[in-house]
Amino acid sequence: MKKVLYLLLLCTTSLVVSCKKEADREQFIGTYNVSQSCGGGQNSNYQITISESGEGESVSINNFANLGFQVKGVCNGTTIVFTPQTGTAPVDGTPVTFNTSGGEGTLNNGVLTIPFSFTGSNGWAATCTMSCSQQ
Repeated sequence: MKKVLYLLLLCTTSLVVSCKKEADREQFIGTYNVSQSCGGGQNSNYQITISESGEGESVSINNFANLGFQVKGVCNGTTIVFTPQTGTAPVDGTPVTFNTSGGEGTLNNGVLTIPFSFTGSNGWAATCTMSCSQQ
């Protein structure tokens, strides 16, 4: 009898842990209106979409920095952590390679804030903050 109760308790605990993990990623999924501010007064408004990306807590942030490429991250509680990544976007008809810094976005009171910096093969460089409100 003790073994049966122990197994039942173990299975129930596993289910609770599994449900919690899914909740981390699920709170980020959707389309966001972004207000981006960069040094030098370079501000812009646009949209990003965050979607599931594979197994676990992985997500894709589409249209990162309004450059049209995708950055991948991993959700952990109310944060999305992403490593330095490279993407290509057209600038004045010419493909430019951009390198993004790694970083961490934080969800607080329904607003996702993502500070980041990037450099481009065309000499562009900026340090910016995305303030994202889910639609």
